[in-house]
Amino acid sequence: MDSLFYLTISIPFHYHMKHFYSLVFALVTLLFPFASSAQEITIKVDVPNADAVTITLANQPVPVVTGINEYAAKAYDQLLIEPTEGYLLTKVIEFGGWETRVTGSYSTYLSESYNGGTLKLFTYLEEEYYDSTFELYLDNPDRIAVRFSGTYRLVSNVETGWNTVKYSSMDEIAVDVTAAYYGDALYQVLKDGESVPFSYGTASITLSQDLKIEVFANFPEIKVPVHFTIVNPGTEGYISKMTLDGETISPEVYLADDFEVQLGSKIVLTANSNDYKLNSFTVNGQTEYFYYTYNTVVTGETNFVLDAKAYTQSTKIINITNADLVTLYRGQSYNNDTLFVHEGVNEYPYSTGSPVIAVVAKTGAYIATLTDGDKDLLEDYNTYNTSFSLEDEGELTIVAEKLTLDKKVVVYIDDLSKANTYFSFYNYNREQFAVNSGYNIIEYYDGYVPFAMAWYGAPFNNLYLNGEKQEGMYGSDTNYQLDPTDGDVYKVFFTCDPEPLALTFECDAETAVTATTDILTPVADLNSTMNVLPSTLVKISAEPGKKVAVTVGNAPAEDVEELEFVVEADVTVKISDISTTAVENVAVSEFENTDVYNLQGIRVADKADFDALPAGIYIVNGTKIVKE
Repeated sequence: MDSLFYLTISIPFHYHMKHFYSLVFALVTLLFPFASSAQEITIKVDVPNADAVTITLANQPVPVVTGINEYAAKAYDQLLIEPTEGYLLTKVIEFGGWETRVTGSYSTYLSESYNGGTLKLFTYLEEEYYDSTFELYLDNPDRIAVRFSGTYRLVSNVETGWNTVKYSSMDEIAVDVTAAYYGDALYQVLKDGESVPFSYGTASITLSQDLKIEVFANFPEIKVPVHFTIVNPGTEGYISKMTLDGETISPEVYLADDFEVQLGSKIVLTANSNDYKLNSFTVNGQTEYFYYTYNTVVTGETNFVLDAKAYTQSTKIINITNADLVTLYRGQSYNNDTLFVHEGVNEYPYSTGSPVIAVVAKTGAYIATLTDGDKDLLEDYNTYNTSFSLEDEGELTIVAEKLTLDKKVVVYIDDLSKANTYFSFYNYNREQFAVNSGYNIIEYYDGYVPFAMAWYGAPFNNLYLNGEKQEGMYGSDTNYQLDPTDGDVYKVFFTCDPEPLALTFECDAETAVTATTDILTPVADLNSTMNVLPSTLVKISAEPGKKVAVTVGNAPAEDVEELEFVVEADVTVKISDISTTAVENVAVSEFENTDVYNLQGIRVADKADFDALPAGIYIVNGTKIVKE
C-alpha cells in the first residue's frame, strides 16, 4: 500500500470546542508532514533482475544492481519503480511487510519508519508471465468491464466480437465481469454457452485454458412485469418519487397490477423518510438499502416489497426575534432544506420521526437566546453543532443579535503568492478572512478568537507578533493559533528571514505631532530609537490645521500636515517647526532678478511674475517668502 491514507475522526458533542480547534491544527500537521524538516534515512530495495526495472528517488534516477540496493534518502522523498520494456513488475513486499499487487509502476513517499527497511520486488518477462489464453466475446465493449481477480488487472484493448486474452495462470485465476459505469447493468454472461448468475451486479468466472466467455450488455426489446407490494396500506407515500429512465411515473401507474417496463430500463425511487419509518425493503426477495434513494436497472421480472410505518405529525411554536439575522433548516444545515420563518410567532408542522432542526446565525450576527421550553440549548450550541431535536412540549424561542466588531488587528503579508500550495486564515467560527499582500485590517470581537493561520509551499516561514518571532503549533512553523489583543500587529514574511531595522525620531517642534507604525501602533516617544521590521509603514501627523517640516533620512525636508513612508533600511526622521521669513521689511523687488521656487524645489515663476502666484510659501534667492 502506498503511503496515502484516509483519516476518520469522531468528536463527541460535549467535547470542548477550544480543544477541538487545537485538534484541527494537529491534523493539518499530520496530513502535511513535509512542513517540518525531513530526517535522513537509509532504505534497501531487493531487485531480482536489474534489467527489469528503473528506480527514481526524489526525482533523480539511481543505479540498480541485481540483489540488494542501498540508498540514502530523506523522509518524504518519493520512491518510483518502473518496469522496463518487455518486463512486468507484479508484486512488492513493502517496508512494513505487507504485500501489494502492482499492475504498472510502483510509487510511495518514504517515511521515517522505513529507515533501514527493505522493499522486495517481483518481476517477470512479460511473455513468460502471461502463459495462458481465453476467448472473450463482447457485444458493447464501452459498457463492459472485465477484471482479473488476484491482480485486479483490467482487460484492455478489446473490440466488439471475439478477442483472445492472455493471462497468468499463476496469479490470475478468475475474472469478474461488471458494467463499466456505476448504475448500469449487463444483460447476460455465458461461460462455454452456460448462463452465469450475477451477484450484486458481478458475474465471477474461474479461468481455464481456451475457455469461452460471452458478455452481452445490450438488452433485447422485451417488456417484463414490475410489481410493488405495500405491506401496510396507506404507506405508499414512503416512495415520494419514482422515475423510469428519467421520466417521473405517477403512483397510479407504477402501483397498478399490469405495470411493465422495457428490459434494461433504469428505475430510481426517492424516499420520504421524514414522515415514514422504513421497516424493510426487498427486491426479488433480497433486502436492499432504501432511506434516501434507490437505483436499479431492470434485468428481468422485478418485485419490490415495501414495509413502512407512518410517523405521527406535530406542530411546534417558534418565537423569533430578529428573524432577518437567522436561518432555520429541517434536519442538518448541510441539507439546505430551509424553513421560511418570519418575525414573531411561527407554527412549524413536522413529523415526530424527523424532529431535528438547525438554527444558524447569518454572517455578522450571533444567537443570543435559544431555548426549547425550559431547556437552554446554548450550552451545547456552537459553530460545529447547530442542530438539535425538538422537545414534545413547550415553545422554541430564538433571539438573534448583530455582532459588534469592536476590536482590530493588523495583518501584514509580504507576498501571499509565495504560499503557493495552501494558505488559510479563519476565525473560531471557521469563517475565512479575506487578506491580500500588504497591510490588512481585521475587525473582530471576542467570539472570533482564537484565529487560525496555516500555509504550505513558501520559501520562508516567519510570523511575528508586535515584532516578536512566534513559534508554530506542534513543532511546525506553518500552523498557528492566534489569540490577538485589540491593536496587535501580525507580520508574515514568505520571501525572507527579516532583520530588524533602526527607526530613530528627533523632534524639536513646538507644534503637536503624533506618529504611528503599522497603522495601529502609536509611537510613544518622538525622541527615541526603536526597532522595526522591513516594510513597516510609518505615518506622521501634525495637529489639525498645522504643518511641520519632516526630513526622512537624506531626502529633502517636506512641510506637511501628514506624511507616510515605508522603512526599508535604518533611518532617522527629523521633525521641526516650519521656519519662514516675513515680507514686511523685504520686498520681492529688492531681490536680484531671479527665479521663484516652491517648497519642493520646482521653479514656478520668475521675479516679474511673483505677484501672479497664489498665496503660499516660496523660495527666492534661498529665502522663504510668505505670499499673502
